[in-house]
Amino acid sequence: MNTTDSLEAWVTFRLDVLKGLNTEALASAHLIREIHVLKTVSQIMSWPELEQQFKELSEV
Repeated sequence: MNTTDSLEAWVTFRLDVLKGLNTEALASAHLIREIHVLKTVSQIMSWPELEQQFKELSEV
C-alpha cells in the first residue's frame, strides 16, 4: 500500500466515523475543523467519490 492509498483509506475511515455521529456532535468546533481538513485533502488528491460523500455529510 503506497502513501496515497494509505491517506485515502484514512480519510475514508474518518468519513465513516463522522457519518455515524449525530448532528449536534458534528456541530462541535473540533469536528468542523476535521471535516474541513479531510474535505480539503480529498479535493487536493482529486477523490471525487469522497468529495461527494462530504457534500452529503454537510447536508445533514
